[in-house]
Amino acid sequence: MSKAAARWRSLLPPHAPVRHWDGDCLVFNPRNASTHLLSSESYEVLRTLQQSKASLLEAELARELAGDDLLPEGFALELARCLQHFEDLGLAESLPA
Repeated sequence: MSKAAARWRSLLPPHAPVRHWDGDCLVFNPRNASTHLLSSESYEVLRTLQQSKASLLEAELARELAGDDLLPEGFALELARCLQHFEDLGLAESLPA
């Protein structure tokens, strides 16, 4: 299955502790007692997944993140890398579409 065709959801509990400072976010995942340092942009991806009532396709997630703005060139590739990194860390998972 292509990951682009997958649906994504957050595995981070809704009230997981997050601390923001100097453009970064420290996220504690109580599911596996791990702590992660994320850029504010990466955290926005995770937060958007976390707040979604349903799993999202990458394209749907990109539209949510962009709002009315145009997506910059290379955004889809960076989003795919970010999602794969989250999956590797146990913060998100891909599901069959």
